Amino acid sequence: MNVTFVLHQVCFSDLVSSEWISYMRLFDSTSANFTSYKREGTLDFRVMGISYFQFLSTFCSMVQTNIADAQHVFTTTQFINDRVLSRSDFHQKTQSILDSFIEAARDNFVQTIDWIDIAFIAGQFFNGANIIFKMNLDIYDQLNIRFGTYPIHSTFSATGASSSIICSCADVFRNCLLIPLLFTNASYFGAFPLTYLFRVIKAGCVPLTGFFKSQIGWWYNSTYLKDIQETYSLAIQSQRPPNIKPLNASIPSRFGDVKTEDLLLELFSEAAVSNNSHFDQFYYECAPKSCSYTNVQRRNALASLLLLIAICGGLNAILRIPVLLSGKLLFYCIDWWKERHQRRAISSRDYLIYFLTNTYHSVKTMNLFKSEITDEATIHRQRMYTRIYLVLYITTISVILFYTTVVERSTSNTYAVSSIGDYNELVRNLRTNDLSCPCTRISIPYGEFINELRVNTFHEACATDTIRSIFFSRTPVEVDSSENRRHFFILRRFFLDSFKLLCTLAQKSVANSINVFLTSTMLTNQLQPSTEFTSEINNTITQFQKRITITFAQTLDLIRMSAQGNSLLSMFLLNWNVKSIGNSRVNNVSFLYAPIFIDDKNQNATCSCATVSTCTEPLESYLNGELFIVPGLKLGCHILETVLLSSFSCFYSPICIKKFRQAVIRFDLGNEDIRLHESLTRFNVNDTLERIAYEMFIESWKSNESYEDYFRSCSPNYCIHTQYYLFDATEILTTFLSVFAGISTGLRLFVPYMVRIFERIQHRLCRTHCDELNR
Repeated sequence: MNVTFVLHQVCFSDLVSSEWISYMRLFDSTSANFTSYKREGTLDFRVMGISYFQFLSTFCSMVQTNIADAQHVFTTTQFINDRVLSRSDFHQKTQSILDSFIEAARDNFVQTIDWIDIAFIAGQFFNGANIIFKMNLDIYDQLNIRFGTYPIHSTFSATGASSSIICSCADVFRNCLLIPLLFTNASYFGAFPLTYLFRVIKAGCVPLTGFFKSQIGWWYNSTYLKDIQETYSLAIQSQRPPNIKPLNASIPSRFGDVKTEDLLLELFSEAAVSNNSHFDQFYYECAPKSCSYTNVQRRNALASLLLLIAICGGLNAILRIPVLLSGKLLFYCIDWWKERHQRRAISSRDYLIYFLTNTYHSVKTMNLFKSEITDEATIHRQRMYTRIYLVLYITTISVILFYTTVVERSTSNTYAVSSIGDYNELVRNLRTNDLSCPCTRISIPYGEFINELRVNTFHEACATDTIRSIFFSRTPVEVDSSENRRHFFILRRFFLDSFKLLCTLAQKSVANSINVFLTSTMLTNQLQPSTEFTSEINNTITQFQKRITITFAQTLDLIRMSAQGNSLLSMFLLNWNVKSIGNSRVNNVSFLYAPIFIDDKNQNATCSCATVSTCTEPLESYLNGELFIVPGLKLGCHILETVLLSSFSCFYSPICIKKFRQAVIRFDLGNEDIRLHESLTRFNVNDTLERIAYEMFIESWKSNESYEDYFRSCSPNYCIHTQYYLFDATEILTTFLSVFAGISTGLRLFVPYMVRIFERIQHRLCRTHCDELNR
C-alpha cells in the first residue's frame, strides 16, 4: 500500500538547478552601473533574484522532504485489524487511510509555511533587502533607522516615473509590494538603459512575502528567462550564464497563472496517485492459521427424535414410582379411614416416631434387584446393590442438575435492521449490552458523523479590533520617526501586526488540525450504543483539543529559541546595539554589535537578550510629569517576545486605557467605551499573551456529533441479540427426564458387576494376607 505524489515540473526544472543559482551568486551589487537611473520605490531585479530562486529551490526541497518523511511514517505505521478483511472491505479501509494521509501531509506543510511566516515576519528582524527601513549613520556613528515610504510605479522611463499608490512596510507590511526593474541590453553608458517593470514578480517588505505574492505563469515564457540571463550577464563578466529553459507548456497542469503561495498551499502537487490493490500481500502478512464459520440453526429431525425418545423413556421410568406410591398412599388412607373408630388416639410425637421408624425400615429393607431366589444371603446382597445404586444414582443426578443450573447458557436471535428506527425499537425492547450489530463499513471518517467541530470563541483581543482601536483610534499613523526607537508609540503597529499574525496562525492551525482530524478514521466493526458512542467521541475530541495546543506551544517555543540562539538582530535594536568602527564612513563601514543590558527596577536585576530570551523591561512613559508604568506591557528582545511576554491587563480598565493613551499614544479616547471585557474570557486578566497563545487564544469549543449519521455510516444490516441465563426450570426438567432412564438402566447393570469385582479384589487381597501369615 503506497501513495506517490506527482509534483509540479518546476521542482525538476532549470529554474532550481544548482548551476543557475551558483551563477546568480556571482552578482555583486556594487558593480551595477545603473544607480543613477533608479527611482525611489524601484528595485533592481538582480538584487532580489537570488532570493527568489533560492526560495523556489528550497521550498521544492522542503516539499520533497516532507513527502518522503510522511511516506516513511505512513509505510512504517502498522495496519491493525483483528481478522482478515474481505477484499472489498480492505480496499475501502485502505482508501480511507490514504485519503487521510494525503490531507494530513498537505495540511502539515501548510502549517510549516505559516510557522516560517511567524519566524521571519512577526519577529521583525533585519534583512538584506533593506526595504522596510532606510538606514544611515548619524553623527555619533550610531545606526539610524527610519521607516521607508515608497511609490508603486506604473511606468518607468528616462524622463521620470508615474505612480498612483504609496505604501509603507510600517503600514501595510504584507501588501506593500514593489515592482522590480529588469535592465536589459545596456552595455553602454550615457543613455537610459532599456528597462521594463517586471510585473509578474513582486518585491515585498521581506523577500518571503514578495515570493509568495509573485505569479508563476512567466516560468513558461522564454522571453522573460532570456531577459533575466541578459541582465545578470551585464554585471557578471567572469562567466557566461547557463542555458535556462522555460517550463514545458505541453505538460498538463492543474495550476494556471496563480500566485506562488497558491502552489505552495497545494504542496506543489499536481496529483496524488495511490495504489492499494495489494490484497494478496495483506493476506500473506496477516497469515491466518484458521478460519471459523458459525452456522446458527435449530436441532435437526434426528436429534429431536432421539431427545423425544429419551424423554419418553425417562417419563416411563420415573412415573412408575409416583404412581406406585400414590396407589399405596391412597389405599393407606382408605384403611386409615375405615379403622378410625377402632384406633386409639396417639400423640403427634408418637406418630412421628412411628412414621420415622416405618420409613427407616422401608429404606433398610428396600430391594430394587428382586429375583426369584429368596434365600437370606441373596436378599442381603440385593439390598446392598440397592443402597449402592441409590447413592450413585442420586449423586449422578445431583451433579448433572447442578451443572445444568450453574453453567451459563445463551440464545441468539437475529433481527433485520433497515433504519435507525428499527434499531431504537430493539434498544427499547432488549438490553443493549447483549445487542451486537456488525457494521458494513469498518473505517468511518470522523467528518461523516461529527457535524460541527470548531472554536466557538477566540479571545476577545483576537476576535475583535479592540486593541487596534485602543492603539490607533483617531490618531495619525506615524511611520517616519527616528526618535527613541524603544518608545511604544513607534512599536505599536508592529506589536499589533505581530499579535494579529499570532492570532491568525492559531486560527489557521486550528482549522487545519480540525480538517486533518475530520478526515482521519474511526475503526469500528460493531455499532456502538448511543451513550457509549457519545462518551468515546467526546473523549476523542478532548484529546484532540489538548494535542493541538501542545503542538502549537512546542513549535512556538522552537521559533523563539531559534531567534535567540542565532542572535538575530531586531529592527528596533531592542536586543543588540549597532555602532560603526573605523574612520571611513563612506565605503566598507564595519559595525560593532554590543548586547543591550536592561535594568529591571521592579525585580532589582539586570539581564541581556544575548543570554536570556525572556529579558524584558516595563513599558514606561510620563504622564503629567510623573513616571507611568503601563501595567502588563513589556519590551522584550524583539517584537515577538515583546508581544508574548506582555499582557493586556491594562486594557480591561477604562481608567488604565485613558492613562495609556495620554502617556503613550498621546491622545485621549474621550467617552468612547473601547476595552476588553473580563466576563468574556476564561483567562486571568493578568495572564501573559504567552499563556494565552499556548492555548491558541481559544476561549471555548463547540462540537456536535450525530448518532444518526454514525448509524448511516456504519450501515448495519442486522442485529444479533444474545440472551444469557443460568437457571431455567424447563431446561432442568428436560435434562432430568432425558437422563433419568438412561442413568437408572446403566446403574442397574453396572452396580452388580462393580460389587462383584470389588469382592474379588478384596478376596484376593485377604487370601494373600492369610498366606503370608501362615508362612
